[in-house]
Amino acid sequence: MSRPSTPSCFTMDSQSGNVIVGNVAIDNNSTDLEDVNPTPCLNTWFGNTADVVVGACIDE
Repeated sequence: MSRPSTPSCFTMDSQSGNVIVGNVAIDNNSTDLEDVNPTPCLNTWFGNTADVVVGACIDE
C-alpha cells in the first residue's frame, strides 16, 4: 500500500480496517512490511513473508 498521489479520505498515518494476506516483501531498502498504527491493531496481517517487519501487529 502506498500513499495516494491525490488527496483522499485517508493518509498512511491513519489507515485502518485493511486485511493484508499472503504477500512476499523481501530485499527492500530498509523495511519490508510496516504498520505504523498504534495498538490496538487496526489492520489484520497474516501469512506474509518479509525480512524486516516494523509493527507489533504484523503476523507473518
